[in-house]
Amino acid sequence: MSKRRITILAAVSLSLLCACSKEADLSVTSQDPPSAVVSSVETAISETSESIDESEENPVKEINHNLVCDRWADSGSFKMYTSDEEFFDFSYDYSVPQIVDDTEDAKEINYFIENLFGDMHETMQEASKEGRITADEFDKTEWIQTNYDCYWNGSLASIVIYSTGYYDNATKYNVYNYDFETGAQVSNEEIFALKGISGDKFEENIRRAAVYSLDMEMQQFFRYEMPLTESELWYSDVVDRNVQTMYGDYLVARAKTVNSDNIDKFMPVYLDDQGQLKAVTHLFNMGMYGEVTSILSPIEWVNCGVRASSGHLLDVESKGDGVYLTIYGDYWPDDIREEFPSFDFSKEYKIDGLFKNYVNAIISWVGNGKQPYILLLSDDGMISYVDVWEGIASEYFCAVEPLWGLENIKSISMDSEYRIVAINGDGISIDVEDALYMMLNCKYVDFEKNMLNLGNVSRYSAIVTHKESGQDIEYEEMIGFTDDEYHMFVRESYRSSDYAGGAQVGYITFNGMNEKGMVFHFSLVGEDGELRGTMAMNVYSFWDGEFSDFVDEADVVWLSGLDIFESQGNRVMLKSSVG
Repeated sequence: MSKRRITILAAVSLSLLCACSKEADLSVTSQDPPSAVVSSVETAISETSESIDESEENPVKEINHNLVCDRWADSGSFKMYTSDEEFFDFSYDYSVPQIVDDTEDAKEINYFIENLFGDMHETMQEASKEGRITADEFDKTEWIQTNYDCYWNGSLASIVIYSTGYYDNATKYNVYNYDFETGAQVSNEEIFALKGISGDKFEENIRRAAVYSLDMEMQQFFRYEMPLTESELWYSDVVDRNVQTMYGDYLVARAKTVNSDNIDKFMPVYLDDQGQLKAVTHLFNMGMYGEVTSILSPIEWVNCGVRASSGHLLDVESKGDGVYLTIYGDYWPDDIREEFPSFDFSKEYKIDGLFKNYVNAIISWVGNGKQPYILLLSDDGMISYVDVWEGIASEYFCAVEPLWGLENIKSISMDSEYRIVAINGDGISIDVEDALYMMLNCKYVDFEKNMLNLGNVSRYSAIVTHKESGQDIEYEEMIGFTDDEYHMFVRESYRSSDYAGGAQVGYITFNGMNEKGMVFHFSLVGEDGELRGTMAMNVYSFWDGEFSDFVDEADVVWLSGLDIFESQGNRVMLKSSVG
């Protein structure tokens, strides 16, 4: 029998006697190194016994689940005084775990847990003993109601500690994966390997799960604002701009949810009792707190064989890793090909920004120019759209999803009058093209400004480095909107006077989102003529305590066409500016 198995056997025999007492004798300060943390049971664990036969034929295969048990578990009450005369009764109930093992990794986990919850425990014990505590003393503890679960998969223990703030009622999770067989913490890569999935595929699948969860939650918020039937309800004179702004706020929150800053292969993961992979995920919404922590399971991409075609002009087809678009230039008018000479009409393009599983696709031609749009119905009853024209202009295709106001859709099809209609779960027919037309044509400039977080300022500025005569020179450059009545999208540079670009003015359009940020197509006209491109932007608004005000910042990365800051694809940090 190995020393590792002997240690576990000894721990098992002692754990029922002393390991899981409510107040184990474990003292540590935040200055103690992890190796200094000694569990209450580790002092009693036997070293290798010479009397144990190393060739024992029936080694222990099961790990005693009591090896993860309470470090502290207590409940009680006391009076919390808001003043000398005023108080209210406070009740508490919490449990904090520990790992009963003598390895360095086990000690390290116990050390981290101790530092997270030790002050809380000591404060509750003192308050309970005295029967009272002041509000200020209570606030300093940042009291959180704490409990935990431990999920076992063989020798792998996944410990999930969930803590709820007393004031904000927001739940936070701390996750530790420990293998009693090896005596080591288990990394995310090892968890993924157990499930036969790569880190990149995990990111893709958990991002899909986050989108599903967020959209299903938020559709309830918009449902009462949305028309149910008949095209006249989509006319622009009944569109509430406040509702449009709320929809924009939702899209910003959705973009934060799918962003690589929020979802990556290093986020906390674990296996539940059924061996299912779980992840601690942040969903950004429009509620009071703006961010909610959720436990989600990854959702796999399912190729439903979705296909749509519009004569010989373009085809849409789902494949093993997404939805693809092919545009056949030979059948398009000559003026279209002349207008976009750099576009490769023979290339197959993957549509970005699609995060769901799709059950149907259809191609719509709307507007006086008969511009093509791809509509995709996802299996959660929502519709996404792709602006093909903007994609050709910028050589980049991205989807906007979900389309505002359409939910619980069971089918989409073309009727006898060549209109695209959707049937929802109540059997009501909805004109999808009118919904799309409203989204595209009833927006106003403030919608885009809101998406860019530029509602109260004019510009974002960036310090950009350019090489001139072999030297790196820094210049301030800006993007934003003009201050006149037209609020046109503008790009300005403070380079030397001979800079050919100068000030350029045009338009910008929101066209979806990907893991890099919100995707915008833009067109600018200057001395060099019309310049088009695509960029992804993240926007931030945070409280600056020094100035007692909110500060707006953003970052932008080039995707296609004109590299608006000539940054060669590097991410550029932006600051809000009134200039």
